[in-house]
Amino acid sequence: MEQYVFGSYFKGTEIEERRYVEGEIICIDDSTMTLMTLNNKKNTIVLIKKHHVKDGLIYVALSSNNANSISMWSSANMLLPLSHGAYGVITLPLNIIVGAGISYDTALSPYSIMYPSDISWNQMNKFARFPGGLPEGVKIEDIKLR
Repeated sequence: MEQYVFGSYFKGTEIEERRYVEGEIICIDDSTMTLMTLNNKKNTIVLIKKHHVKDGLIYVALSSNNANSISMWSSANMLLPLSHGAYGVITLPLNIIVGAGISYDTALSPYSIMYPSDISWNQMNKFARFPGGLPEGVKIEDIKLR
């Protein structure tokens, strides 16, 4: 089984500085999220306090969590107008257009989780590069962005 050793990508709004923040999640503890971002071709560490994060998105995968299932149901739905009789002449093209659009959009849309509505602060650490916190002996300045 292949393993991905980097953290998920986070995009969010910080209330205190009134700024938009984004970067790879390095680690999260009870009060702080550590992000790594690329700033002027240099790795930059950004620390964000829990109570300063208004909202955010964690990008889990570059496609839907189940794009094949959505495409399969969309394809099956395209066949339903065959049971519509004469109205199938109108509904078949509509189902094909809508179904193809949904399948295409699903395949290209990233799967993300919204903070705080879909996930709590304490659950976000599983999407960090170091879910258990920064390991002993690892210096934050030695970590490189993917």
